[in-house]
Formats: sequence, C-alpha cells, structure tokens
Amino acid sequence: MTFTQANHKYRCFMRECMNHMRELEEPNEKESKSNSNGFWLLKTITGSNLAIVSEDSEVELLWTRES
Repeated sequence: MTFTQANHKYRCFMRECMNHMRELEEPNEKESKSNSNGFWLLKTITGSNLAIVSEDSEVELLWTRES
C-alpha cells in the first residue's frame, strides 16, 4: 500500500465513520512510516502520531479530539 492509499483510507474513515466536521490534520509523507506487513503509521509534519492504517482499511486513531 502506498502513502497516498493509506492517507485516503484515513480521510474516508474520519469523514464517514467519525463524522469529523473540522479541518483534518494532514499526514506528512516524509514523517509517516510503513512496514513490511503493509501497515502505515501516519504522522503530522511535526512528527505527532495520527493513526495506524492497515491494508484492509482498518484505522486506529492515535490522537484524541482534544489534541
């Protein structure tokens, strides 16, 4: 899975499942990391963790609404 695919899955999850109404913080490709199992750790430009995204579209958020 590419960064673009992982970012799309994260954005769809936030818009559809979380009914997220405010501006989404953008994952940064340079800071984000992938592993050999196809998972992506999405991070902001400052290195803060946003979510883990699996190839089967499971999204685990790593921040709270207060963040």
